[in-house]
Amino acid sequence: MPVLSALEVNSYVTDTARGPRLDATFTFPTGILAKDDVQELAELWRTALTALADHATKPDAGGLTPSDLPLVSADQGQIQEWERVYPGLTGAWPLTPLQSGLLFHSKFTDAPVDAYQVQLVFHLSGQVDPERMRTAGQALLDR
Repeated sequence: MPVLSALEVNSYVTDTARGPRLDATFTFPTGILAKDDVQELAELWRTALTALADHATKPDAGGLTPSDLPLVSADQGQIQEWERVYPGLTGAWPLTPLQSGLLFHSKFTDAPVDAYQVQLVFHLSGQVDPERMRTAGQALLDR
């Protein structure tokens, strides 16, 4: 059996009826560390983790961080701006190649109309039945 020369902390999560539970085992060499010191460290560790878990479950605990968005390259400032503009943001995906190309072309043109984003306006005259128009528009979208 190897001789233990340092404090060893092994933690694991178990599922319980009340939700996940973090358990830990502290192993230490009795000739080097006192049991009371290790007990105090374990209590401080538990207190810190409990405070962290309590904070993380609050609605205003904070937003996303770069590690929460592994698919995009963004710093914390960019993420905070996105969260300001899009409240409730839960993730971000990179642009597809087509989106990236369309964005590139739209940024390097002086044309007043974006050729990739054409809008049509129809002026109708006479009596218009809004429900019938809505049904026709939905049928077009369904196709």
